Amino acid sequence: VVENRILENFMIEDREDYTKYNKLAHRVSQLSAALRKMKPDDPDRIKMTEVLLNKLYAMGVIANPQSLEDCTDLPASKFCARRFAVVVWRTKFVRTLKEAVDLIKQGHFRIGPDRVSNPALHVTREMEDHIAWAIGSKVKKAVEEYKDEMDDFVLMGN
Repeated sequence: VVENRILENFMIEDREDYTKYNKLAHRVSQLSAALRKMKPDDPDRIKMTEVLLNKLYAMGVIANPQSLEDCTDLPASKFCARRFAVVVWRTKFVRTLKEAVDLIKQGHFRIGPDRVSNPALHVTREMEDHIAWAIGSKVKKAVEEYKDEMDDFVLMGN
């Protein structure tokens, strides 16, 4: 029941994706529990905790890279929320998640210079800053015309 709701909320088409997120979240929770059992002043615990927290923070899954608390009961929905379609929708490029999935599949978005057509791509914090409309996208052109922000270079036919 919960799984179906999450699949629907995040527009996940492949159930295996959610299964992988669930396994990954469970393993992170197990790892954080094992780290908590170690002595607090153990140098291995300190190093592994730092690596884990920095990695999860860079992935955008946790909000605070200082506390192991965020990792103890990490839900799979945190990974679902970092999918490309969800990030595009949350950054207000589109009005609905369905629209985001459709436009991504059609190739209207890019991350940096690379056109992306996979709505299931995991977007890190660093990648999130480089999401833009693909060059030559007709949707981008329509949005710019609507906002009256058309570039002079494009108006000249270049």
